[in-house]
Amino acid sequence: MTVEINVATNTAAHIFNMFAFLANAESRPMPFTLIAPPSNYDSAPINSPARWSANVPLMRSVAAKSTLPSLARIALSRMVAAFAAFSLMSLSAVAGAAVEIGKPAPELVVTQLDGQTFDLAKLKGKAVLVNYWATWCAPCKKDMPKLDGFYRRYHDRNLEMIAISVDRERDLPKARKVAASLAYPSAILKGITVDGFGPPSGVPITWIVDGEGTVRDMMIDVRDELLTGLVLPLLRP
Repeated sequence: MTVEINVATNTAAHIFNMFAFLANAESRPMPFTLIAPPSNYDSAPINSPARWSANVPLMRSVAAKSTLPSLARIALSRMVAAFAAFSLMSLSAVAGAAVEIGKPAPELVVTQLDGQTFDLAKLKGKAVLVNYWATWCAPCKKDMPKLDGFYRRYHDRNLEMIAISVDRERDLPKARKVAASLAYPSAILKGITVDGFGPPSGVPITWIVDGEGTVRDMMIDVRDELLTGLVLPLLRP
């Protein structure tokens, strides 16, 4: 099946995860294409919604060609459209209401897997990355080595981070195993005691908070140029 969707990039990332899940469920390759409007940040195809043009159409088309029976194809097409619409609503209603770029970061207190307490409000003067991930999320696995390397390199320059797994109970042993290999602190959703951020609209999401406690940006796709351009300037020289 080939699906072409023109959407805002955060929605594209979450639709990507849905198709990866479908492909895994059917135990066969499922090629698809996601087309997102370019970012204003160095022409990067994926970046934070703060830099998208407000008049970019969120979806232009959903076209599917498949060898699946027609009823299955119709059902899948409708599911894609419904998921895309849900993603758009959840991203604007959930993420937008709880966290606003350019505004003070909400409260976030969570018990880490090592038993220590992470309290975002007590980290003033430091740049903080708040990352949501899951073991079943392929883009998350791609981001982790970059985040881990960046944290190891710049932690002594006042960089802090918390990675929060959204895995279900049955997958938590795998989440703990992955977290044990990372230098930065990790937690699970159940460990959150004060959650001003609200439930994530999807994964991966990495919020960037500066030393003044202001939300500076959000990354869906973690790339070296974004870490260098968005996070590095916030760190102590």
